[in-house]
Amino acid sequence: MTIHLPTPRVSVVIPAKNAAEDLPDALVSATSQGVDEIEILVADDGSTDATDRILADAKRNDRRILHLQTGGVGPAAARNKAMAAARAPLIAFLDADDRWRPGKLKAQLAFHFANPMASFSLTDYSHQGPSGEDLGACFAFWPRWRDLHETGDGFRVLEDADALITAENAVGTATVVARRADLLDSGGFDPELKSASDWEMWIRLALAGPVGYSTRIGMDYRMIPGSVTSNRALRIACMERILDRHGPDVRERHGPMPGRAARARLNVARAEMARAEGKTLRAFSEHLIALARDPNRRVARATVGDLKTLVAG
Repeated sequence: MTIHLPTPRVSVVIPAKNAAEDLPDALVSATSQGVDEIEILVADDGSTDATDRILADAKRNDRRILHLQTGGVGPAAARNKAMAAARAPLIAFLDADDRWRPGKLKAQLAFHFANPMASFSLTDYSHQGPSGEDLGACFAFWPRWRDLHETGDGFRVLEDADALITAENAVGTATVVARRADLLDSGGFDPELKSASDWEMWIRLALAGPVGYSTRIGMDYRMIPGSVTSNRALRIACMERILDRHGPDVRERHGPMPGRAARARLNVARAEMARAEGKTLRAFSEHLIALARDPNRRVARATVGDLKTLVAG
């Protein structure tokens, strides 16, 4: 007998690859949001561990959980396949190793139903170490986001969202709820971008329509240590492509500031990569350029630190 489920209010998209250890807690955080009209699409992207078995067990216990096989296409294309299969007008993103805090989704849906033209919304989130230690909130790390109006448990429309997201990418993908129509009309996440495809999507959507935000911590993001230099280099290259693609549109609306700030972030990333390789002079040079493009205390301290290392050496 075919069981016809009611049309959901929101579809949760979770890309997962070899996520057997983390996925159960992610699913619990999604199913315990106090939202009944929900479907959860897990895009199993070529897992070789027990992810398949865990999903089979989860589906038996909760028919709102759906299992998609995406065959190792990568997270961007896996999200696209799940979005195409989704039935709800709103898409909420969650990664298998992240956790939503209670009430996050319900409050976010209330914002979207009150603001039906909003392209997407996001919340602040907490960085956590491998053992769950609190490493601080995301918005507090970024100077421009730190100055946003406090929203309490609610949401506000983010002014000049495209400029802010370009200048400082504080959007945590697993905090986002977006209109499915906008996601699909935009062409989805760009699978050619092997890094930062989420940032490119948020700039694109922010150029297309209003964005909501909440300063409430809505998600816990676990930071995985040990990122390698090759991954840093790839991310820098992809971010440069994204700025070349969308920078002119943002500049036309807001002037050069967002692009200068974003380029300064790339200089900082190059400086950190150079420092990790023991190339202190290169790090100092990149930090100086970043400081000229977008002066702030954090970069100033890093520049001084490089100079002290050079003098001591």
